[in-house]
Amino acid sequence: MSENQDLIILNINKDGSNPLEFSNMEEFQTWIDNEYECWKWIPAGATNYVKKMVVDPLANAKSYISNAVKQKVTNPGSSKQNLTSAINALEPNYKSNQSILSSSPDFEFLDALRQKNPSTGAFALAYLLKYQSQLQWNSLYAFEGLVEVKLYLEEIDSSSQIANREASLKIIEEAKSNISSFKAEQEVLSQEIKDLREATGTTISTFETNFGTDQGGRETEFNKLIEESKKELEGVKKAYEQHMSLEAPVKYWKDRADSYTKQGVGAILVFCVALYFGGDFIMKNGEKILSVSKADFHYGKGAYFLFIALVIFWVLKLIGNFIMSRLHLGSESRDKSVLIETYLSMLKENHVDTEERELVLKNIFQTSSTGLIKEDHQMPALEIINKALSK
Repeated sequence: MSENQDLIILNINKDGSNPLEFSNMEEFQTWIDNEYECWKWIPAGATNYVKKMVVDPLANAKSYISNAVKQKVTNPGSSKQNLTSAINALEPNYKSNQSILSSSPDFEFLDALRQKNPSTGAFALAYLLKYQSQLQWNSLYAFEGLVEVKLYLEEIDSSSQIANREASLKIIEEAKSNISSFKAEQEVLSQEIKDLREATGTTISTFETNFGTDQGGRETEFNKLIEESKKELEGVKKAYEQHMSLEAPVKYWKDRADSYTKQGVGAILVFCVALYFGGDFIMKNGEKILSVSKADFHYGKGAYFLFIALVIFWVLKLIGNFIMSRLHLGSESRDKSVLIETYLSMLKENHVDTEERELVLKNIFQTSSTGLIKEDHQMPALEIINKALSK
């Protein structure tokens, strides 16, 4: 940059001659945006290296100068740094002839090629910038771009017929070299196709021979497989029908088992509470009654204490028997649900005959006992509770 704060200088030659000058950041930004628009057509892929060397610096400079303009008033120091970064992103490429200005005759030639085909124009640009070693020149676009740029260079340097002849011969030699590469690749591909055909023919012949020899055995195995499949399908069908008919009983017995388990757990909690308060009552009042002398003993209170103690023991026994009943019924319900599921599994495999089926169904649908001990059937209160909870 010069001593004039607003003047911006961009050196495009190695010796510093003929620099580009811009009166302010906005003018410099407009120039960068225009250059970017002129070169952003370069495609990726085969010419990605050209895009990286020409378009990417312009894209970076475009970002830097945009930030510099935005921060010009609010943050002059940062704006100056971004301006310097934009200049540094461009100057090395132009000084080393790695980029071309859109105002040059070369751009007009390349833009005309770009309008025909961007890939052809990109390969021609690569040749002008001496990127030959960085690209693969074995495509039609590469060959076309090479011919076009050779003809363009001939038109520029037409002072000598000898030079034109040498350039033409060089073009022909390069074309021959590319054609030879194509022919070599074609021969390799043809040989691979030939080998593939031979291998395929051998495989088919081997398969036909083996198939003809084993055809009889294959048919027998296939028929056997069909018969087995039919039997399995019949078993599945039968199992499905039985499953649908026994699905409700399975759910019923599982629900009953869960209900009995919950009742048993609840009864255990009640038993613990009753034992705590009953034991506390007996210990406190028993100590008072038994600690008095025979002369002071009150028979009425003693009889009342004995009656309450017997009631407590009777209630505890009633709850204990109820707990055992619920546990027994829960276990029986779970056994029945497992029996039904086992029966369905055996039915699916066709492992159940008529007698076994009747035996299983009899056990499934037989009436469940109350789970009470024989002597407990003489307790009407417990029988009433069982009947109420079984409904």
